[in-house]
Amino acid sequence: MNIETQSVLGKSFTTVYEPATPSYDLHELFEYRNRDQVALYLQSHPQLLSFLEESHGYLLKHFGAAARLALEVVRDPEAEHQQLFVYIKTSVPTDEALKCLGRFDDEWFLNHLGRVGDFINFNLEVI
Repeated sequence: MNIETQSVLGKSFTTVYEPATPSYDLHELFEYRNRDQVALYLQSHPQLLSFLEESHGYLLKHFGAAARLALEVVRDPEAEHQQLFVYIKTSVPTDEALKCLGRFDDEWFLNHLGRVGDFINFNLEVI
């Protein structure tokens, strides 16, 4: 939440801005691993909400409707940096899953990387 106070003709006005929220509950689209940690990360990086909403459709396009998607905050101990990972759980053979991930990167993710920087990444879980 952002709070902005302005003074006009000697009177103070306070405006509260809420971050944009997706039109649905992300829990419907993604499994949360360590729910509290994921929720806190998303609260700290609200630009990821619409990005995740958009990515969902593209992920299912490339991996099929049977793919399951999970969110997890991962800390890199060497860089002291946290990143949200979207784990794509699929039963597609590993070679094919890697090709699907490459197509997803080329056709969508890399074109939108500027919106999210290094706050998010995608990884496979072949089951």
